[in-house]
Amino acid sequence: MAYTYNISTSKEDKKSTICLSTCHILFSIINLFVSTFLVAHIYSQTANIFDYAVNVGIYNLTTYAVMMLAYFLFSLWVDKSNRIWCYRLANLITAGLVVFTIFYGENLAQYVWLAGVLYGLSHAAYYASYNVLKQEMVSRNTIGKYTLILEVLTKIVNIVFPILLGMLIEVSTFATVAIYVCVICLIQIFITFFINAQRPAGSGFNVVEYIKQIKQNPEFCKKIKIVYLICLFYGLTSIVSSLASIFIMVEFGSSFSLGAITSVGAVASIITVIALSKFSHPGDREWIYILSAILILVSAALFLIIPNNITVIVYNIVLTLGNAVNSLTFELYRNKNLKEAGLYQYIAEHQCVVETIFQIVRCLSFTLLILFALIKNYLIFQIMFAVFVTVFSLTSIMIMRYETKVYEENNTEQSDQNKQ
Repeated sequence: MAYTYNISTSKEDKKSTICLSTCHILFSIINLFVSTFLVAHIYSQTANIFDYAVNVGIYNLTTYAVMMLAYFLFSLWVDKSNRIWCYRLANLITAGLVVFTIFYGENLAQYVWLAGVLYGLSHAAYYASYNVLKQEMVSRNTIGKYTLILEVLTKIVNIVFPILLGMLIEVSTFATVAIYVCVICLIQIFITFFINAQRPAGSGFNVVEYIKQIKQNPEFCKKIKIVYLICLFYGLTSIVSSLASIFIMVEFGSSFSLGAITSVGAVASIITVIALSKFSHPGDREWIYILSAILILVSAALFLIIPNNITVIVYNIVLTLGNAVNSLTFELYRNKNLKEAGLYQYIAEHQCVVETIFQIVRCLSFTLLILFALIKNYLIFQIMFAVFVTVFSLTSIMIMRYETKVYEENNTEQSDQNKQ
């Protein structure tokens, strides 16, 4: 898992890289169905917002609890194999989840915990293998271009397919659309047989050794602790987004409406990412993060005071923009410290720690969602929502301060080198 990558001797397999990219794009389509629309489908089987919130909470709690346990185990397996078998297993489990929705979709609320287990297993296996395959198959000098192209393509998927899936569910049935998605799963599995992968010599996976390396480097330890602290706040993204989807379904009660609003948010996020990349630079974005945090709080407050279709749409769009702003910077700096400290060979261990922090925060937040929903008091539910949004908005401020600090440190180092 942790490997030594030699950029001068490595060779890129373009066919395998294209196949891996294609599979990931197909995965984005499937993921829309088994996350956003599967959760929305539960709404049709519940009597009120509290029962709906409980089922959503159970689905996500089981998902992230299983991911937290299974990610480490799948990482160990990936280290002992040529990676691709774990990747295929992930796709098979996802296909199994889709088949499960075909047969039990009309009684999904009763088996929502089992759907969460399958979803958690598939995601743990997928990202434990995909993160490593991507790092090993794409050369370091093209990883930036690869990531940018893939990000644009997946954003396009997030624009087109939410509307398409929502419309198909409305004009047919959830089970019928699940059959279409199952066909996509089979195509994805077929493509994986054209991906060549192997276990590099000298590969290993040792989280304990990684933690020892952190403790031996006080400067790196200080920086990485800040990254992990941001992860604690960033992990709330899932519950805030899930609450947004709950409010959409309660307000509109339509899969097509959910798909349309999701697509609008995807368009807004693409524009935001392009604008940030083109017209701003690290060190001069403070006002953007502060404005993002304020807008999220204001739009959430408007929805709580005046809950209607307009305020819920505004809140969802603002939340999507805020997520895009945070994601752009967080993904940039999440692995940066490893490279600077010369510890990039521990990238898999670092990712495992990050994912563990994410899942712990997500499990705790969805446990609270279930508990507050069981009380069945709308005022308490609103207070919980306000607290989650407030804490999440602080993520923008933390990321802004971290980026500014890194920028200042880099300028200081560059200035010292110039003087020498």
